[in-house]
Amino acid sequence: MMKTRILKFLTFSFIILFTISCGDDDGEEVTVTPGLEDVEFAFSATEPPIDIQTAPLLQSSDPNANQVGIWISQTDFFSSFLENFQAPAGATKSTTPIGGKSSKNGRTQEDVIVYTYTTTEGGTSISVAYQISETSTSYVFEIFWKFDGTDYIKFIHAEESKDELRDGFMDIFPVDPGSEEDEDFFLRYEWSETATGLFTFKVFDVDEGFRLTIVSNPDNSGSLTVEFDGILNYEATWNSDGTAGTYTTYDFDGNVISTGTWEI
Repeated sequence: MMKTRILKFLTFSFIILFTISCGDDDGEEVTVTPGLEDVEFAFSATEPPIDIQTAPLLQSSDPNANQVGIWISQTDFFSSFLENFQAPAGATKSTTPIGGKSSKNGRTQEDVIVYTYTTTEGGTSISVAYQISETSTSYVFEIFWKFDGTDYIKFIHAEESKDELRDGFMDIFPVDPGSEEDEDFFLRYEWSETATGLFTFKVFDVDEGFRLTIVSNPDNSGSLTVEFDGILNYEATWNSDGTAGTYTTYDFDGNVISTGTWEI
């Protein structure tokens, strides 16, 4: 069961994502509240949530360093989704909301900025809508896809706090043009930051059969834990350079199998 969850999660991590060109960036005084056209996500493909280079870990001759790299690299897949939050040149801009509000997977606000455009993947024409709105405390980022002859289906829903500390979440929904819209997310990413700079990043599936928690300290050292069905399966730490640390593996009952150190 747990091996199936691992395979399912890692397979989904390699989903084909659209690479989109950069949008505007117009900033004057930081004290000015930005309009929705000027709102940008805190993270991007070039500014991932965890500042550790995974390539040296994955290329290391130490298999335990490889394992640490595999789990940290899940933040790279998260950053790949953020490429959707940049409207390409030539996108059509409007203030007409995409999607209805009748379902759990519908739009959440009425006052929006929407960028729409069309792309082709594998011979299939896909209309994309990138929608930005806000609540009193958060900015809301939504991505909708529309296949030939269908209505818009929500692919991504993300919210991020308006305050200076990074605090938010992003839901990824399964999108299948041959089936009805799924109202439950497939994966959820969550992140939070303290005033001292301690940053926590989590990813888990809809039934929480899988959960990855990464904690990054202000000096870039950190730790991670992996759980399946609420049982600790793996944990590791790394130093501020990301070149050495510790690891512990557990069996499916939560008993320690092995523990030691790793380095590259």
